[in-house]
Amino acid sequence: MDYVKLMNKDKLIKVDRVCQLKKYYLSMYKAYMMKLYDMGYIKDPTKWDVVQIRKNIVDLGIDGLFNTCGEVKLDLDYIQFAICKHRKSEVISEFLQLLYNVVKYKSYAFDVDNVYEEFNFAKGDRQKLNPYLRMSNCKIECGLGSGLTRAVLECMIPENETVHVLYVTKYLWESGCMELGIPVEDWNCDGLFVEGMSHRDELLNIPLIFNGDVNVSGKYADNLNDWLFNHKWKIGTAINADCKGLYDYLFYANMSGAFDDLSERLNFLATEGKNLIGVVGNCIYYSEPIKYYNVPMGCFMVLSGDDDDLMPDSISLNGLTGEFYTTEFVVEEGIKYVGCPVECFYVDSDTGNVDSEFIFDFEQLDMKCDSYFVNEHLEYEFEGNLVYTGKEFQDELVSQIYKIYVDSLNGELIGTVDASKYSLSEIKEAKKKIMRKLV
Repeated sequence: MDYVKLMNKDKLIKVDRVCQLKKYYLSMYKAYMMKLYDMGYIKDPTKWDVVQIRKNIVDLGIDGLFNTCGEVKLDLDYIQFAICKHRKSEVISEFLQLLYNVVKYKSYAFDVDNVYEEFNFAKGDRQKLNPYLRMSNCKIECGLGSGLTRAVLECMIPENETVHVLYVTKYLWESGCMELGIPVEDWNCDGLFVEGMSHRDELLNIPLIFNGDVNVSGKYADNLNDWLFNHKWKIGTAINADCKGLYDYLFYANMSGAFDDLSERLNFLATEGKNLIGVVGNCIYYSEPIKYYNVPMGCFMVLSGDDDDLMPDSISLNGLTGEFYTTEFVVEEGIKYVGCPVECFYVDSDTGNVDSEFIFDFEQLDMKCDSYFVNEHLEYEFEGNLVYTGKEFQDELVSQIYKIYVDSLNGELIGTVDASKYSLSEIKEAKKKIMRKLV
């Protein structure tokens, strides 16, 4: 079956879905920023500060976040690699896992912003999206300007489904070991290239390891380094096809085998009834019905503009934390912005009705200034000892959401709701009921 042709069919994406995902990813990003703040790793939970993160890396003595040139890399692949290197350190592992989630949801929100910008939803509430997948040797690549990430794929599927990824690594690993002259009996051993790293974790990090993007120290590190010096790092090969890392090299040097392995996995997923939606490199993406919805809660919100207003506690049910500006204020003031605004619900103090307004996060705006949190020398501390009695609401879902809200005041900012019992629209309505009760 021509899976590339199948997955290249136009997908209809709606602006409501894009805005919904942007709000979710932004909420999750801010929730994990609050966790970093609560643990003392950052001073401002409303704005990403790479300087503070790098200071933590040095203070904790974290290895694995540097490329072979010594540059700090804070993308997901490197953070994942560092997590695998530090599994025995509880403190470092906890920090890195929080950092991973911060960067993940921050990048997902950015990806959704790119979709919103690229397809210009101002001209309509729905657009067709084609991933423009194409074969390059036996490697499937994406020609979409925003790239084919998990967040972009989520825009293409219904809200009651979620994206999963399968990494195809077995053939690439075995071909790489064969290329490097490693005995077959050692192929599945731990620490072949990274001392102390399990075989499973080395498979997970195969692109970074084989391409020479991280320093290696395992049993066969010299084999890999020698290969890289004779290929990727060889003087005079900068314009040659030979100037590749081992991972990229394997895709064209062993085309038929790599393609057969990929096809085998695609056929397996298809026979299992999975909805195949994308392939890039060694990653196969498919969708399945979601089992539970994450329900993030906010901590505080400052609605800035002509006046800076600290919004009532009930606004936290939106899941948003930080400093925001209304679209009306941004447009009137001529402030440059990027990406997708998010919808914020609130109770009108005059009518008692729940209204909504579209707002931009501070980090979406071209404003060269410190955040309100820093300027006002604010601090935030969780309650830590509130108890939910279960008597406030009779409705099961409303009661469940209210418990998540109470737990968030104690520092547990992300709850879950069974997706087989409730929809996102029902969760939204439950939040509105609680908002009215809290006013």
